[in-house]
Amino acid sequence: MPHEKKLILALNHPIHQNRLLAIQLLGNLRSTAALPYFKAALAVEDNTYLLRDVLTALAKIGSPESREVLSGATKHASHLVREFAARLMIRRAVKSERRGVRNRSTIGCSASSEIMLRDSGPHSVPCRAIPRRTGGR
Repeated sequence: MPHEKKLILALNHPIHQNRLLAIQLLGNLRSTAALPYFKAALAVEDNTYLLRDVLTALAKIGSPESREVLSGATKHASHLVREFAARLMIRRAVKSERRGVRNRSTIGCSASSEIMLRDSGPHSVPCRAIPRRTGGR
């Protein structure tokens, strides 16, 4: 059985730490096969730590479908999940700008996505409302 398939099976493991590790490893592998699980986890799970790892894995995968799921997470019921998803989108946009990518409409926060985030529901987070970290890297 391939390594990726074993990790996908581990996403339903009864031990929480094993599930978190599988999510992190699938993100590092950029596994698009795990996207259906990640979508389901965002809809069903209430564990913020698990959801944070799911969002990080989605950002690492970087496929158009994973970016769409990450964008959808900005409308999640949990404030912490919405904020973290918006931060990941902003971080991706900044990295892409540094590399010279100019098509912001598909990669992250821009004026149009700021409007989308602000106007998409009562739980939306505008891009500029998220504080930046200081210090560190």
